[in-house]
Amino acid sequence: GLNDHENLGAIARTARALGVDALALDPTCADPYYRRCVRVSMGEILFLPVVRTNMATLIASVRDRGGTTIALTPRRDAVLLDDVDTGDRPSALVFGSEGFGLPDSTLESVDVRARIDIAPDVDSLNVGHAVAAAFALRRHRNNRHRE
Repeated sequence: GLNDHENLGAIARTARALGVDALALDPTCADPYYRRCVRVSMGEILFLPVVRTNMATLIASVRDRGGTTIALTPRRDAVLLDDVDTGDRPSALVFGSEGFGLPDSTLESVDVRARIDIAPDVDSLNVGHAVAAAFALRRHRNNRHRE
């Protein structure tokens, strides 16, 4: 449900830089090939597999492959993303729209609800920044796991 082309472009650029395999966008998400998105991504969106799917299909697909779905939320009852260990199994990070985040139905259907450890007096991060932090944390954790 991302609606800001600049956020989506920044996410695509970060995804390519940090080795993310693909982006799965729900049908309500902004157009990843809109000129502003392509420009902000520095063209990286053109080298990243992008699929349109609904959340239920994405979750089922990840689970069929033995993977884990991890929803990012600023809720304080969520586990820290640093503490989520998926080993070598595939995983999908799920992010919500600007302003509203993920709906409760999605938060209830994923395997793990996780948050990024930010200062307690800060409500949340911009989705583009949250995605960058999450991708970097997962990459770091996966590299530590392989050592």
